Amino acid sequence: MEILLAAPGTGKTTKTKAIIDERFKDASNILILSFTNATVNDLNNSFERYNNVHCYTLHKYALLINHLPEHHILSKLEITYLEKFSEKLNVNFNVLCETLRCMTFDMMISGSITFIRSNPIYAESRIGHIDLLIVDEFQDFNETERSLLALLFEYASDVIILGDDDQSIYGFKNADPEALIGIYNSEDSLKIPHEHICYRCPDEVVSCSSNLIKMNTTRIDKEWHLGDKKGEVQVLQGKNQEVVNAYIIKTLNELRRDFSDESVLILSSVKIATLPVLRALDENGIGYTNFMNKDLSKSEFYLIWWLRAIYGTQPFLNVVFLLCHFKLHSKVKLIEKFKDYIKNTSLQNELLYLILSYEPFKIPLSEYLNTKPDLNIFFKDNPEFVIFRDYIDEASLSRSIEEIVKIYSESTSFDNHGINAMTIHKSKGLQADNVFILGLTEGLFPNKKEGTDNIESQRRVLFVGMTRALKRLWLISCIEWDSADIQSSMADKSQFGFKGRQIMTGKMSSFIDEMGLRVKPIR
Repeated sequence: MEILLAAPGTGKTTKTKAIIDERFKDASNILILSFTNATVNDLNNSFERYNNVHCYTLHKYALLINHLPEHHILSKLEITYLEKFSEKLNVNFNVLCETLRCMTFDMMISGSITFIRSNPIYAESRIGHIDLLIVDEFQDFNETERSLLALLFEYASDVIILGDDDQSIYGFKNADPEALIGIYNSEDSLKIPHEHICYRCPDEVVSCSSNLIKMNTTRIDKEWHLGDKKGEVQVLQGKNQEVVNAYIIKTLNELRRDFSDESVLILSSVKIATLPVLRALDENGIGYTNFMNKDLSKSEFYLIWWLRAIYGTQPFLNVVFLLCHFKLHSKVKLIEKFKDYIKNTSLQNELLYLILSYEPFKIPLSEYLNTKPDLNIFFKDNPEFVIFRDYIDEASLSRSIEEIVKIYSESTSFDNHGINAMTIHKSKGLQADNVFILGLTEGLFPNKKEGTDNIESQRRVLFVGMTRALKRLWLISCIEWDSADIQSSMADKSQFGFKGRQIMTGKMSSFIDEMGLRVKPIR
């Protein structure tokens, strides 16, 4: 096994191409696995001319190799609904999912592990021989996902691990940097030589980012050399959100005037720091691409469940989601009938008849479950569904209906010549000429309530955000915050003072002190 541990912007993909061209140009099957769709899309673009290179997310690849009938992958809201329903039924969540032919992402990975271990010959026929397996962003995978990767290693002649422990920011799904650090320190791993020069970020960004991340103790102290690239870092503090908003509007207008073709990222680890700025952009008629709220709302899911129930491949499952949406899962008669159904799925039609007899289902939409009207007629009669019209392909109606959440969620593209707003977590793998990071107030970022490990994780998040900058970086905080926003958030409220009933006050993030940066006031 070989490993390339490389800091941001040092040409990791370029190095990978050089390795393939030098040592694996005659290979017939090179597999690259990464964690996010955004990273895989970038890899597909980078390796477009390589016919022997195939790039997937681990979850997508797990679906390809696993011997599973068509199972629906549950969204967060659907998981929440079915978990509550399984409690009402007093039935194991996994049993309920198997009955309804659906699964979580974790269940998909676990199922693939079980499949490979239980069916080694069959698994080999589905996986085939892999000449070179490259795992990109290894630090993003949790323990279960790494177990699947370890099984896949056995089918590969060569394995290369790529990653950066300092960019491990998915602790909320139990991913951590320790596994990558362990591989790097292992005597069995061969370190791939690399220049470690940062070609992406200006020297100023590299210097202050390096000062920040070196405060962490759980990391590899790796090389990261300056690329002699000019840029700018500004650290600013305003009295209140109105002052910050005005400064950002003024700066964006100047950028549009002087550098109209450049990209902008507006980032934060907390939404309460970003949303006021986005409202100010709206009020000033400044367009932007909003990645902050790409998760569908309950009302949007409600419409999608009806679409799937009427036109999809698993109508009964989506009727169950609607049942939960209507809060019918406490009906004693329904619970008893559902328990019978779990024991004997041939009772599905009988159960469906009972569900549809309840008042919330006695609406025109229910009549479509059997008639399945022409799609154009359906949209004409039900205009509230038209928001999804462009995401449905009539030539493959059932499949596009089943995948509508994924298609709709990923329909927003990063604007390489405009303003983009998102969380720092979503920005991983992206870059922009100009980066604004908001909410750098003690108690928000960092939030010390959860201890030292959490602080190290938050340093890594800020490190990732800062290293998205190609030219200019702004680190911004304000003193005064709306009390309601702070009280309703997960903030460390002990770090804030009071200024009357409606205003709380906070000081600049301690991360700025760690970087040794001077703070300028916004006047």
